[in-house]
Amino acid sequence: MFTMVVTIDFTIPTNKLQNEVDIDLRQKIMGLWKSQPNYSISFYLDSTFIDSIYFDDISDTNYYNYGLFVRKGKYIIQNEILTLTDFYFDKVTVKSNIGMDIEEKMFKVSLNNGVLILTPFKLFYNVGQKKEQLCDVWETRGCWCGSSASIIEENFIGTYLKRYTFQKDSVDFYLYEKYTHSLEGTQEYKSYQKFSFNNPYLYIDENENKIRVEFKNDNMYWNYDYLTMYLFKD
Repeated sequence: MFTMVVTIDFTIPTNKLQNEVDIDLRQKIMGLWKSQPNYSISFYLDSTFIDSIYFDDISDTNYYNYGLFVRKGKYIIQNEILTLTDFYFDKVTVKSNIGMDIEEKMFKVSLNNGVLILTPFKLFYNVGQKKEQLCDVWETRGCWCGSSASIIEENFIGTYLKRYTFQKDSVDFYLYEKYTHSLEGTQEYKSYQKFSFNNPYLYIDENENKIRVEFKNDNMYWNYDYLTMYLFKD
């Protein structure tokens, strides 16, 4: 006679747990959210979103006099990261010939006491050799949309690629940009810009807003903590 011992593993795979977290988060963000005074976004069950950006007639605003930009697109939630993509301006109403460009960003998303918190960041892929330090060659890419005037025919969409080359013992980095444009075809730009890096904070062109830099899984992340949005359910 012998005894058979059977061991049952009740461990739930990490990816399954994460998927359940994402599903729960997706359900909780459904509906209309507002950030006073000039931004709102609605999430729908079919993985689409609509957001509105409003600029009032404020005397200390040099760039915008008045404008309402309504954007439509798709969203993805994965690993508690929100990505807004495949978007375009659906409606533009302005008092003057102003424009706006929006590039794709990803957001760290969370809910705290009913407040939706969105912190934007950029993901960079290493195309050099030093995957855990700034001084190398890094690329980021995504979609973008723009509007150059008040009529919808002058709205446009496209994709972009940006390649940053940071060199040790230099105060300038080299930036190569390539944009596809639904109205004007492909456009390329090359420039040098000043930067300073006090790990983990990066400053570009003497901008006082600091970008928090992280290196993880051979990628680089630029966290725009100062642009964090706090939205409330309407």
